[in-house]
Amino acid sequence: MKRCRNCKESKYDSEFREVNVCKSCRRGLNLDRDRTVLGMIKIMYQSQKTNSKKRGHVPPSYSLDELKSFFTNSKLGTTLYESWVLSEYASELKPSIDRIKSNLPYTLDNIQMMTWKENDDKGKVERQRSIVQSDRQGNVINTFVSMKEASRITGIPTATIHYGCNNLHTKETFSRSKHKWEYE
Repeated sequence: MKRCRNCKESKYDSEFREVNVCKSCRRGLNLDRDRTVLGMIKIMYQSQKTNSKKRGHVPPSYSLDELKSFFTNSKLGTTLYESWVLSEYASELKPSIDRIKSNLPYTLDNIQMMTWKENDDKGKVERQRSIVQSDRQGNVINTFVSMKEASRITGIPTATIHYGCNNLHTKETFSRSKHKWEYE
């Protein structure tokens, strides 16, 4: 048994990852640190490096210190952070760094601050593709802003529309289909 120096409780050795601080207290201490301005910015920067690698982009062209300055020297950055704190850390209000042109890497000229929700909504709109519904002869019947909207209005399953747009129909399913689906 060990005694946690933070909560002062005696716990089994398996409850400790670090010397004298139990796992439960460590989670709380990490959460407190991650909710500070600097902790939040460090997490953003690490996420940007990870996401850049996944997208095949170069890493951010700025350092962690430059991102800190970008965020903390901005009235918007301060306002976003304070709103997040006042909301008791609501995830949709967490400050976020958005790439203005999403096909380009993170550079100081290509980033802007917004809430996580605004950034998520922007990404959904950018990923949305218009869908065209035609008859078998190629005459356009309707155009929809998204696959989801096409499914909702026509009653045709999203999977069917997806297969049509991506030419994934088998010969049998294509012959049963009354419509042709494609991206605009």
